[in-house]
Amino acid sequence: MNLSDAAVTQVMIPVDDLEGAIAFYRDTLGIPLLFTAPPMMAFFKSGAIRLLVGVLPAGEKAQAARRSISRSPTFRTFIRRSWPRASSSAPPRTS
Repeated sequence: MNLSDAAVTQVMIPVDDLEGAIAFYRDTLGIPLLFTAPPMMAFFKSGAIRLLVGVLPAGEKAQAARRSISRSPTFRTFIRRSWPRASSSAPPRTS
């Protein structure tokens, strides 16, 4: 199978705390929440990509990461280069 011309349109991000994740993506990062759906899913619009943030069913595990993505130098560089600076439309950051 050759997926070199395929487009990613939705990405799933597994979380343990859906309400906390909604608050983070919507309120901290300012990504627009599209809707929530059972059983424990929230959908966000981030440019051409739709983010599905959800709690995995009992017994299922997310792929293990070697280290936290937020600590990854590549991730931090990507965010610095691609994420717009705070704007008047973005909600205020909370610690």
